[in-house]
Amino acid sequence: MPKNNAKKIAIVGAGMAGLTCARILYDHAQVTMFEKSRNPGGRMATRTSGDYQFDHGAQYFTARSTEFQEFLEPFISDRTVQRWNARFVEINREKIQSKVNWEDEEPRFVAVPGMRSLLEKVSLNQPVNTQAKIASIEQREHWTLIDETGKSFDGFDWVITTIPSHQATSLLPESFEFHGAIKHITMEPCFAVMLGLRAEQSFPFDAARVKGSNLAWISINNTKPGRQKATSLVVHSSEEFAKQHRDREPEEILDAQLSQLSNIIDFDTDGIEYKSLHRWLYANNSDHSDHGVFVDASSRIAACGDWTQGGRVEGAFLSAFKTSQKLLEHL
Repeated sequence: MPKNNAKKIAIVGAGMAGLTCARILYDHAQVTMFEKSRNPGGRMATRTSGDYQFDHGAQYFTARSTEFQEFLEPFISDRTVQRWNARFVEINREKIQSKVNWEDEEPRFVAVPGMRSLLEKVSLNQPVNTQAKIASIEQREHWTLIDETGKSFDGFDWVITTIPSHQATSLLPESFEFHGAIKHITMEPCFAVMLGLRAEQSFPFDAARVKGSNLAWISINNTKPGRQKATSLVVHSSEEFAKQHRDREPEEILDAQLSQLSNIIDFDTDGIEYKSLHRWLYANNSDHSDHGVFVDASSRIAACGDWTQGGRVEGAFLSAFKTSQKLLEHL
């Protein structure tokens, strides 16, 4: 536990990056977390409806860096993280072009029983102020955060944002040393369609990457380890489709995506018992570069997230890891 005179740090966002920062800084500072949604997790999200379960954000993750591999070791040991040995295919213009079994490839991991389960372990049971969307920050003697209801949270020595780049630049002052650099890092939208089917069905794959379509990804979510058995599909749109149709009504988007899906796989659309749409406005980072670490000691602001390290779950972890190590030099 940190000492009573430890620096006070506000972390905006409680996804992989935010919770990793909090975990690393836990013994060195007094950390307070803010999350706009009802639950922590960010895009490592899981939705459950009756017998149906959907990982509607991040689908899986790899572990290529030594730092992330070491971080995952205890969670692999306690079975919170397990391999997904999916039958994977690539589809181009509605035809399967290639097949591979991930059992024979580099490991692809998922958290069990849902993607958010890993972050529940990462959090060290630290409290998170949920449904607290931070609308502005002000620097007085210390940093003050103000949420969208006008409630103030005072007395912070440092502020770390772990939210998407566009949201970070909207929140942070232009005096932040890296404001201009972050402003040029863009993230693209994605629609996630969730389908629950009444009857058990078999498909020629467990996961598919799709090209030449309004769809980009299809997964049979119940094939992941530790999931509920009811047939649950997650379908992600292409970035281009999401950009073009972001303002359309949910039913219109669902109908368009279902029509495209029916051209790719054979299933009974009358057997859909549950369907839902989630709009990820900032889902993917098309620039997979390593943008470095954004820690400004003069303003006592830091910004991190998967978008600084090429995207994906491992990118979120590495960004938080590097940012926290740098920030520790100033505590």
